[in-house]
Amino acid sequence: MSRTFGCVRKVDNLALAARTEAWARQERVNHNATSAMPTAWKKTEELAFLNDVSSVPLQQTLRHLQTAFTHFFAKRAKYPRFHERQRRDIMPGGLGRTAARGDAPRRPSCRRRKLIGTCF
Repeated sequence: MSRTFGCVRKVDNLALAARTEAWARQERVNHNATSAMPTAWKKTEELAFLNDVSSVPLQQTLRHLQTAFTHFFAKRAKYPRFHERQRRDIMPGGLGRTAARGDAPRRPSCRRRKLIGTCF
């Protein structure tokens, strides 16, 4: 899982950098050009580790990036930003499976929290 998160973050940052450079040169880069980039990156020696993970999450992050740019150009969002590793990217075995199944403990309702004095 952590390898997949790392590869997704790497592809997202590389694609964002490529699109930012193209935008600075006043070139247009569409989703088709962006989605072909990971294929070329996988053939390089320094990014050969991208072959170890499924291509589905890598393409999904490129679709999310395309949506972010669509929202930016429609003036509904800020310019997309680069991502760095976060603590939630690391999923311990039990926590990830429990949260995925929906077995995680739920927070009490606000009404109940008012009774114990933690809801304002």
